[in-house]
Parts: sequence; C-alpha cells; structure tokens
Amino acid sequence: MATLKSYSSGTLKLTDYLIATDLSTENATRNFQVSEVVNAILKALTIGTVTSVSTGNSDFISFSGGPITTSGSLTASLSASGTPSSATYLRGDGTWSEPGPTPTDIYTQYNGVVKTLDTTSWKFTGTGVTASSIDNNVTIDIPGLLASVESIIDGVGITAAGTVLTNPSTGDVTITNAGVYQARAGGNVTLTGSATPLEYSSDVTINTRANAGKIVGVDPGQGTDVTNNVTNPLIDIDFAGNDNYIDAGESIQTISSDDFIAFQDLTASEVKTTKLNTLPTNALVNVKSSIDTGDIGKISTVESPNYPNVWGGYKMVTLTINDYNQLTPKDNNTLYFIVGAGTTYTVTYQPIYNITLTTGGTAPASAYSVTETINGGACASTCSITGVVATAYSFVTTITAINGYSISSGGSLTTSGTISANATLTPTVSAVLAPPTGGNCTVTLQIYDGTSGSGGGGGVAIPQNSTNVGISGDNTGAITTVAQGSQYSFNTSAYATGGYSFTSGPTYSGFSGTAPYASTHPASGTIGGALNVVLSYTTTLAISNSRVTLVGGAIASQLGWAITSQCPGGYGAVIPGSPGGCARWNQPGASYNSNGQSGGTLSFNFSHFEDQGGSTISFSGGYPSSGVIGNTNQTVQIYAVGTFTFTATSSNYSVNADYTDNISGGSSPTAYTFNPSDGTSSGQVGSGQQYTIGTSGLTYPTVTAASGYYFSSNPNPPSNTNGLLLIGTKTSPPTSFTSDWTFTGTVAPIQVTVQVTRSLASGVSYTVVATGSGTANQTFTGYGTTTLASNFTVGANNGVTFTVTRAGSPWCTSSFGGCINASQGASPCFSSYACPSNVPKYAGNLQVDGSTFLSWSAGNIIINSQQGYATGLSNGDTVTLTINEN
Repeated sequence: MATLKSYSSGTLKLTDYLIATDLSTENATRNFQVSEVVNAILKALTIGTVTSVSTGNSDFISFSGGPITTSGSLTASLSASGTPSSATYLRGDGTWSEPGPTPTDIYTQYNGVVKTLDTTSWKFTGTGVTASSIDNNVTIDIPGLLASVESIIDGVGITAAGTVLTNPSTGDVTITNAGVYQARAGGNVTLTGSATPLEYSSDVTINTRANAGKIVGVDPGQGTDVTNNVTNPLIDIDFAGNDNYIDAGESIQTISSDDFIAFQDLTASEVKTTKLNTLPTNALVNVKSSIDTGDIGKISTVESPNYPNVWGGYKMVTLTINDYNQLTPKDNNTLYFIVGAGTTYTVTYQPIYNITLTTGGTAPASAYSVTETINGGACASTCSITGVVATAYSFVTTITAINGYSISSGGSLTTSGTISANATLTPTVSAVLAPPTGGNCTVTLQIYDGTSGSGGGGGVAIPQNSTNVGISGDNTGAITTVAQGSQYSFNTSAYATGGYSFTSGPTYSGFSGTAPYASTHPASGTIGGALNVVLSYTTTLAISNSRVTLVGGAIASQLGWAITSQCPGGYGAVIPGSPGGCARWNQPGASYNSNGQSGGTLSFNFSHFEDQGGSTISFSGGYPSSGVIGNTNQTVQIYAVGTFTFTATSSNYSVNADYTDNISGGSSPTAYTFNPSDGTSSGQVGSGQQYTIGTSGLTYPTVTAASGYYFSSNPNPPSNTNGLLLIGTKTSPPTSFTSDWTFTGTVAPIQVTVQVTRSLASGVSYTVVATGSGTANQTFTGYGTTTLASNFTVGANNGVTFTVTRAGSPWCTSSFGGCINASQGASPCFSSYACPSNVPKYAGNLQVDGSTFLSWSAGNIIINSQQGYATGLSNGDTVTLTINEN
C-alpha cells in the first residue's frame, strides 16, 4: 500500500470509502463504503436500518410529508367530514356531528295522536311567538295569548259557562246575567234611566214621592211637652212637675257613686251622661278651691305619680304593738304609730354540713366538733337572733378537727345580713379532714330497740334484761378491735320474749361499718321489725271414720271418740294457747252405743290410727310428738282403722251407698268429696218402712270439689244404675241392699293469673312473693303492670298470699318513725334519722284487687314481709296486687 506523507481534511459521508482488512479472505485489504459500515454496526446492535419513510392516509387519519430518507416532517390530521367545534363530537362514521338523533328520528304528536314519524322541521305561528337563532341554536318564545282572553271568571250578577269545564271557564264561553233583569217602579217610587227600555239602562235613579197622608195628633210622653197640637205641633222638654225628664218624684233620693248624670259636651255639642264617681276634681273648681283653702295648715296626703305602688295614708292611728298584731285585716291607707317597741322577727340559723375525708366518704362524727356563734356570742340550743327590721346579724360556724384528725381545707363559714322578716338560713358548711395515720380502733356495741307495734321499743337502748326483745350473740357492751379505717362487724340475733312475737322481722342495721381514725368508736346497732302481743290460737284433733270398714249396714256417724289432751292436760279435742305452746293428745277411745241403730246392735273391732298418708300413728308420749300451737288456728287430721259391724234382727234390712268413681284428674277425698260418702248405710229399718242414706235428705248423692280444685266437666248429677235412690222403701228380704251410682267428670286444680301493678317513685323498689300451692317472686320498680305468674295454682281457701318487702335505697328524715337516730352513728345521715331500705320514703299503700290492706305515710312503718290475701278464687281469675309509693 502506498504511503502518503500527508492527507487533506474533510467531512465523512456515507458515500465515502474506508480501507480495512477482510478477515474472511486471507486478510485481504479492501475498501468499504461508510454506509455499509454503519449498516453493519446497526445490525450488530439490533438497531433498525430503515432508510426511507413514506406516508399514507387512512379512513380517519390524513398524513402529509415524506418520503423521508434522512430527515423531514410528517403532519397528521383527522380526515372526518363536517366542522369540528365545542358543540360537536366525532361520530363513529367519521363525521363531526351535534348530539341527539337525526331529524328523521323525531316523532310529532298532537293530543296523543302521532302526526308523523319523520319530522324534518317545526314551524311556530301565532300571536306573540318568536324565534331566534345563534350559532344554529334556535330559541322559541311562546309568551301566551297576550291580549287574547284566556279565561272568564264569574262576577257579580254574571255567570260564565265554557266548553272546557274549569273554573275559571275556558273554551267557548257563554255569559249570562245572574243578577237583576229589570227595575220597575212601585208605589210612591219613580224610576229614571239613561236608556230605553229602562231594563237595559246602565244608570237607574230611584225617587220617592212625599207621603200624601197627614199627622192627626202628637201626644206628650214622659219628660216632653206638646203645644199647638191641632195645627203645627211643637215638642219641647218638660222641666216641671212630676213628669219632667228626670222625674225625681216628690221625695228626695240619695245619689250613689254609680248613678249617672247628664251634661252637655261643649266640644261635641251633644248631651252625654257620666257616672258620678268619674267626676275629676279639677272639674269642680270652686269645690276644690274651698277644700284646699280649708286644708291650709293641716296634714294632707298626696299620692306621688312617681310611686304608684305605694299606698296613700288617709288616717293615722296610735296603738301598742299587741293591739297592732291583733288587727285583722290591717288598712293599707292607715298610718299606724306603734307606742313602745316595734315588731320583732326571728332569723334561725340551720346550716347543712358537708364534712368529708381526704380518703373519700363522709367524715365520722368523732372526727370533728362544731362551734356556732351569733354576733360573737355562743349560740344556745337553737342558733337564732330576734330583733326589729334592719337589726344586723353575723352567724359564724367553725369546724375543729379532733381525735387525731386535721383540717385539710374549709372548716369555717360566716353568714351575715340584716333582719327583714322571719327567716331560716340553711347555708352549706364544707370541710375536708385528713385522718390520722395508723393505730387500731376499739369499737363498742350499743343496741337500740327500733321495733314497732304493741311491744315496740321506740328507739331506746335495749337493756340486758329486756322483757320484749332478747339478744343472742354480741350484746350491748361487746367490743371488737380493728385497724382504723377498716371494716368491723358484730354477730347479733334477736328474738321476741314476754308474750310478744315478731310479726315481721327482726331486721338489723348498724351492726357493721367502717372504723373511724380514732382509738375508740361507739357502734349503734338497731333491731327493727313489728313486735306485737302473741295472740291465742287453737289446735284441733279431728278423727275421720272414712277408713273404718262398715259391716251389716253399720252407720259410720254412730261411731264416736273420747278425746283427751296430753299436753297441756285438761282439754278435749280442741287445745287453745299461744304460738309455741304444746298441743299433744292421748290415744282416743271409741265411743258408741251398741244399740244406736234400730233393728240391731253395733260392735267395733279397733285396729289403729293412721295419718293422711296411711302411716300408723303412735300415741306413746302424746301425738303429735312435736305438736305446738302455731300462728293460726290449725287442725290435726287422723284416720281410724277397724271394723264397725251392725248385726240386724230378723225381717229388717239396710241400704248402703255404692259408688263407681269415673272422675278423672284427681282422687277422693283430696280433690273432691261425696255426700253422703261411699258406703254410707241407711241403718236397719223394718220391712216396708222408709230408709234414708245419709243425713241431708238427698234422693241422689252429690260430689263437691275440694279446696283448690274445680270441675272442668261436672259429674253432677250421677247416674243411678239399679233403681234404688238414697231415700225409699223395701218390703222383701235380703237384709242388705245397695244404692248404686256412677260419677263421670273431670276435676282440675284452680289456676289463676297473678299480676303486680305499681306506681313507684325513682329509687323505690319492692320484692313481691306470691304463694299458692307454689311460689313466684320478683322485684318491681317504676310504673306499670307486670304478670308475676300465669296458670298459678291456688293454695288453701282457694287463695293466693302476697308477701311484700320494700327493697329500696336507705334514706334520711328529720323525724323518727321507723328510722334510727343518726346521732347514734347510723349511716348515711348526720343530725337526723337514718331510714333503712324497708322504710318507705313516700306515702303509699298496698292493695289486693282494689282492697287496701296496708297504708302509710312517709317513714312511719317498716315494710318487711307484709302479707295480703285473695281467697275464694275461681279458675281463670286474675289477682292484682297494687303497690303505690310516690
């Protein structure tokens, strides 16, 4: 290759050549065009090698420019038809179009009838219709018919009826006259008008002619005179005589403040009247002047318009304060001068104390003392001051911490003012006390009698030998030592003694609490409840012969019993006494007359006595072995077992009742009883003589539901299956017959609905227990009626017993009643009485089915297990207990 010493400079072009070695051909030296070198490099780098770009139009896009081999510009634009604007959009067929359907899609209707389906244009004509177009936006203005009549409304004397029945009328309207059609002249009346005939005139004038008659005469009346009565009468006022216009008569009358007088009103030139009591003093110039002149130098009362509510003083009276106080009523227009001291008033100071601890809660009374003064002096038992109006007072209360306590904040209050009337001041004195730290507190118990009733103690301390209330466990004087600020508790129970019993209670309060931060503390425990004299009740031993086997027509009623009491002795079947006393019997002996039934003899083979359940009874030591007098009259039922035999003489006979018992739902005698009972005999009677089974004289037996049951399907009357009634005659052997009866029916327990209606103030609640054959209980608050129990089975005497206990919150009162003196340490009150939750805060009453069995005023009774009864109930009845306390 030739060697060149130098080379000229220039710009490399794609058409230039470069010298390079071709490795594919024995390293031959070749020349390569620059464009080929560029293409080889782009290919190696996977870069496209387009050398020319041309353009073409599509259906929607137009391109201009090209072909481009090295550089150039391409311009693209939409190829849609139409004119683009803010009011058009590019439609799918490549057309700039306005929104909405094409004119060929618009229907035109008139009154609901299609006129055309291919509307190309609408033209609006008529009065007032205008159209304008801006940028192809057409505006149509239809303001209405303008001056044209749109509707006709009825007027006075005019009616209008249109073809379109609306109001006002529209369409083709007919106008008719609904008023006066014609004016015609009558007697002494003439008509003139502006048109002929007159009925079409728009202006009719009506005139009357003068009366052609003549006045015959004018007579005078009360207070009037008439002169020239024949020709031209002249009427004038009569001022003289007893018939004048005032007519005072011959006697002089007394005028009152409510009488009227006549006067001439110069302003209106009229005669008017006014009451005498309305005459202003300024109208009586001479009279006023004479009175004012006569009052010169005298005291007068002038009511100032600046003080319209102040009474004027028209009289002055001097009297003593006692005379003044006895005046009833006192005259507001009299000025009273009191001789001696004036009226005094009393202001009483009764502050409310809010003494708390820094540890929370109310401070105990042992933590502080209270000092009250009035105008610097110590108060007496009642802190008050008495004086006349404007007397100054200053009450000062000071709280002093004691027993290791200290004042944290507050502790004093000054209340000052002047006396204006009787008053009671009740400011609140507050203090916060800090308790002492550490140490124990010795708590000593004192028991008080808070019982009510005939044996109630009235709140006094119970002595050790109390005759009404006995104490078991911790008694008065009992001591317990606990850490200061911790809980203490005494174990005390009470019982009635000395012929008394608790009819409710006993209740306990104050036997536990929080020990104060002091070395000692008195605890006041109160026994509550109703304590009354024990009443006397009876306990009766009843012997039934229903389990004695009757043989030969023996009559069970002929078998009697000799009964003697074992404890206490000296009684028969009935033992009286107080609740808790013993009631036991010796074994009874049979008592009957062997010839008690006619026509034969009786004999009794005794076996034993049984209780209702069929167990054999032992009379060793008396029966029942634990028998005592209860709190109500009671019966001890036993049953004799043995054989009672009647041996008849010849030719006599007896008839016995024989029952087939098909009654379902219960059994005799628990659910029902027969009269006469099954097996009852007529006794021996002679042939052809009347027999009678039982003592009631019934010709057929009856069955009666027992207490607590009723017949849902009545078995009365029964069916007689052999023709022998309970009363009849027999004339032929054998010696014994039966009167056969079949009873069919259903017996069921009596069930009722028990509900509670209450009207209870906020915070008041009562617990109600209903007792029948079972119990139901619930606690009630607020107002309303609630079903306590449905399908509730009744108890004895077909009844339901309610037991009511008040269960509200403790509260405070200033009187005693059933509450406890809080000065004894009872919580939560101070200087008043603490009332437990079973003492009512409001007046009220308890009723069963509208009959009140208990009523009270606030705080005067303890309601704890108070009882009410509803008896004689029928199946399906609703029994309602009503509780009122508000």
